Amino acid sequence: MTRFLQFCCVGASGMVIDFAWFHAARFLGLTGALGLGLFEVPYANMLSVAIAIQWNFVGNRLLTFKD
Repeated sequence: MTRFLQFCCVGASGMVIDFAWFHAARFLGLTGALGLGLFEVPYANMLSVAIAIQWNFVGNRLLTFKD
């Protein structure tokens, strides 16, 4: 149960990091978009998701699955 709660905490903090970086990037003007086939992906979204993925990976590696 402890490991599950650690996993949830890392995921929740990753969500906060994602939202924070997304809004910071939009504030800084990264509002353009990259066309990927049928989808338009904003630069701010790509940046924030990439940072959140790294945050979750490192957080789970150091806290949740350290053994």
